Amino acid sequence: MAAVIHSFELHGHVADVLSCLCNPDGTYVATAAADATIRYWRLSDCMPFKVLRGHEGAVTCLSFNGIGDVLASGGADGVIILYNAESGTVTKSLGGGPACNPMGAKFKNVVINDVSLSAKGKVVAAAYEDKMIRVWKAGTGDLVRVLQGHTDQVLSVHICPSDGRLVLSGSADKSLREEPSSKT
Repeated sequence: MAAVIHSFELHGHVADVLSCLCNPDGTYVATAAADATIRYWRLSDCMPFKVLRGHEGAVTCLSFNGIGDVLASGGADGVIILYNAESGTVTKSLGGGPACNPMGAKFKNVVINDVSLSAKGKVVAAAYEDKMIRVWKAGTGDLVRVLQGHTDQVLSVHICPSDGRLVLSGSADKSLREEPSSKT
């Protein structure tokens, strides 16, 4: 069994921590929690130094772009929020409207289980409880693609770092899918 290097009690969140992620240069950790907040913690002493808000419910997942200047979060509110990672300000909110569902029904409040930003931060993909993956252009907020095919909720998503053209997804249906991020 490996030795624990550090263990910290996170004073600040008032509910379960659902996701954690180190920024690309390794200086801090971002945590997402059921209290609808994201918090930044210095790795050197695990002290909090920033709180990000924007979700109307639990924040379930996080993803930085390759250089760490953009942070994406997904939540139980069915919304993806893009933040300027340094300032913590919201730059874009994606999702929550009927155009996102190929069946035409409003999907706000369909829980987002995972989110992935492309290395350059131009594309964001989200894994939803409704068995779908939605792919967005981060800059414009346009929905590029809705990927269907899983037969149970999608639990994980990853945009391949080389060029952002492939999306990998894993599901409760025990399958892994590899699909293009845009229609070709």
